Amino acid sequence: MAKISDIGEFGLIGRFEKLFKVPGNITRGIGDDCAVIKENGSYLILTADALVEDVHFKLEYTPPRMLGYKSLAVNLSDLAAMASEPTAAIVTLAAPRDTDSDFVMEFARGMNECARKYDCPVIGGDTTGSKKHIFINVAVIGETKTEPVMRSGAGEGDLIAVAGNIGESSAGLELLIENAKGRKLSWGDKIFKKRLARAHLKPEPMVKEALEIRKVLKPTSMIDISDGLSSELNHISRASGVKLVIDSGKVPIGRSLSDFCRDRSIDPQQIAIKGGEDYALLFTFKKKQVDKIRSLKLNAPVNVIGEVSRGRGVYMRRDNKLEKLTSRSYTHF
Repeated sequence: MAKISDIGEFGLIGRFEKLFKVPGNITRGIGDDCAVIKENGSYLILTADALVEDVHFKLEYTPPRMLGYKSLAVNLSDLAAMASEPTAAIVTLAAPRDTDSDFVMEFARGMNECARKYDCPVIGGDTTGSKKHIFINVAVIGETKTEPVMRSGAGEGDLIAVAGNIGESSAGLELLIENAKGRKLSWGDKIFKKRLARAHLKPEPMVKEALEIRKVLKPTSMIDISDGLSSELNHISRASGVKLVIDSGKVPIGRSLSDFCRDRSIDPQQIAIKGGEDYALLFTFKKKQVDKIRSLKLNAPVNVIGEVSRGRGVYMRRDNKLEKLTSRSYTHF
């Protein structure tokens, strides 16, 4: 009998997608950032995400308030991927009996900070015990009056773009692991280190940015970069049935990531391509809309990195040669 590690995370999800058939009023089930239900002229958007101690975070370098903030933020990023607005969230928290109550309340305050900032009230959930580790699951519901942007709409001739910074969370995690001393975090002596660490610990979902992108550029497909750029490009390619080609020289490298890599003499492009948990947005849009990028009102950079063409798979153009770009990101199985 095959183990789930033999099937792989996305292979397992693919099997679930075939097993769990959805009725006609469900616009989208398993296989995208969120499930979609069309009801009374609107679209209800539903998503859920789990964070498990020693898998997604370690307590020695994760302050509880930031953990609470991030637990909700990563779900809101899924809503952003479909250009929808949050309505409410429910939360399940499992913790060992000897967990400090101050830790739990700081966690809750961090989540409430995120909830208030993005207008997504926490309205219920569940608490339960755990033998050893902390387990968090958040489910969020959102809504949009217009058809949500999915992974499956990219077409030949579309441009590929990234909104936000990529690779920074992965670099921040590396710094956090190195700098953790007991339960006290040392931020280091350079500003870029603090920015990178914060990118990992307290990401900001691009909810408003996604709405602006939808309004101005009318994206044909979109996904948030949670598993890494290479992985998300492959998701869009498979869902849309197209070939995606990006240019190596156009992969965005922010100043903080550049400083981090220069400090260590490593290639920033590799981190930008495979690093996850940035929660930037990857999207495609019609080429005729490209001049409208200048009119976007965003607090994040937008970079066109390639083009969609006929075929299948993801490729990177380097020195006029195409290199196949497989998913290089972390998977759970």
